[in-house]
Amino acid sequence: MKKLSERIFLQPSSVENNRINIKPMKNSIKSDYWLTTSNLGKKSFEILSDEILKHWNSRKQTEKQLNIKQEIKDIIKYNYINKIYPNSEIFIVGSTKSGFAEINSDLDLCLITENNKIQQKRGKIINILELIYSNFSKNEKFINLELITKTNAPIIKFNYEGINCDININDKISLFNTQLLYNYNIIDYRVAPLVYITKEWARSRDINKAFKGTLSSYSLALLMINFLQQTKPRVLPNLPLQKSFNNIDINTFQLLNLNDISWWNSRNTCNLGDLFILFLRYYSNFDFSRIISVRLASCINFPNSNFKSKFINIEEPFNCTNNVARAIDSPYNFYRITECLNKLHS
Repeated sequence: MKKLSERIFLQPSSVENNRINIKPMKNSIKSDYWLTTSNLGKKSFEILSDEILKHWNSRKQTEKQLNIKQEIKDIIKYNYINKIYPNSEIFIVGSTKSGFAEINSDLDLCLITENNKIQQKRGKIINILELIYSNFSKNEKFINLELITKTNAPIIKFNYEGINCDININDKISLFNTQLLYNYNIIDYRVAPLVYITKEWARSRDINKAFKGTLSSYSLALLMINFLQQTKPRVLPNLPLQKSFNNIDINTFQLLNLNDISWWNSRNTCNLGDLFILFLRYYSNFDFSRIISVRLASCINFPNSNFKSKFINIEEPFNCTNNVARAIDSPYNFYRITECLNKLHS
């Protein structure tokens, strides 16, 4: 029998799509049962907890790497972007800023072109990207430069001094998503290691690629945060969201200008191993027809017909009609994900 920590990273053997007989999951225990942490019994997964923390500490982004990314952002801003758009501002978003980044994580950038004039029309955004692409292509430091316009959010991808980067235009929601995840991260030391081990587990099972119809890193982070919001006792509170972000004053806006969150002190004493096992058990019995909502710190039935329902439904915190897990659009991929949950916790 392999150790549990070894099973987390065990790569499953591949199964042909046409050989799978997909059946509904049988939920012998309701998922909410596993939110009450005392239901784990007297068994404590302390060894697993130590290994999770060890893995995270060896893989997380260092302060030096963060500073290098900050320097790259400043070079791009002052040497290139400001020459085209002098009244613009560029922000680091995603895992680099939220605190979930690993050693080899990409640098995600968001360019806000003009103060209080956030241009969202696709054609205009592509025109802006084409101009930036033309400017970057004149410098040999931008390696593997690529303009991608056929995705939901057009971007420029490139490598600069060994760091993979991408730039989006006026994606103001990415600013606030980053701030929200950062807030949850700093509230409790357990959040970042748990998000990391969830992503690592999904990576080892090959269910961590949205472009292949499975779960994105962002989806996995929201799954874990929503679980931690609902444990009894709760690990995380329900943080209030920014009410209005249509107008961004780029002269005063600071991505991590946070409200005081020192008021929160979780009474949940579970270690990392306990919480990860409870997370797996919770979602292995979960009714995925419900919407997973970090915004409400709960799971809800469909509030309206505008939500983009798929096999797994994770609400975008700042856009309630957007399903972050919309890439999971086939029964086969849904089966693979739920099977991974079932096999590991059993």
